[in-house]
Amino acid sequence: MSTTRVQLLLTEYGSSHQNPANKAIHRVMVPLIYLSLVALLWGISIASINAALLLSIPAMIYYLMLSFRDAAV
Repeated sequence: MSTTRVQLLLTEYGSSHQNPANKAIHRVMVPLIYLSLVALLWGISIASINAALLLSIPAMIYYLMLSFRDAAV
């Protein structure tokens, strides 16, 4: 079975994210990027609902599902 380019890229991505420095950077920067996005979307309203809240709810559900799945393994 041949390895596809996507599989190679995902393998490389996974191995590069095992580096302690990379993990530390992600622990700080990913939440900051998320908060920046929320701040930018805060001023937009769609049908009287804040866009930041509207987009945050599906993201929270997704990550909660991932957390429960990881906890079960």
